[in-house]
Amino acid sequence: MAKKFINDILSKLKGDKDSEVAEDNYNQACLAIKSEMMNTEVELHDLKEALKDATKQLERAKKPLTAIPKTDHGRVSYIQSLVDAERAVRDVEIKISNTEKWAEQLKKYQTEFEQEDTAQ
Repeated sequence: MAKKFINDILSKLKGDKDSEVAEDNYNQACLAIKSEMMNTEVELHDLKEALKDATKQLERAKKPLTAIPKTDHGRVSYIQSLVDAERAVRDVEIKISNTEKWAEQLKKYQTEFEQEDTAQ
């Protein structure tokens, strides 16, 4: 039984090498999806490590080990450090969420591409 992916392409092509093109496209698409899944897995790992680092930076910003200057500028600087550290954590969390969504979409593509064509 042929893959649905291949038959979908064949239904749109007209020519002598249709089957060959469809098979090649299937193989290339599957390889690209697998490669992107691996890259996404590595990226997700790196982002989780970055989140750990950003969280540590936030804790350092909240509770500095050096004296906060007793001036308006010192207090403003302390608040800005908190804002920056909080933003860094939030940015990494957003990237993790987006990367996880992309990983799920890649799994859906992989499942779709490997689906057997039952219409034959």
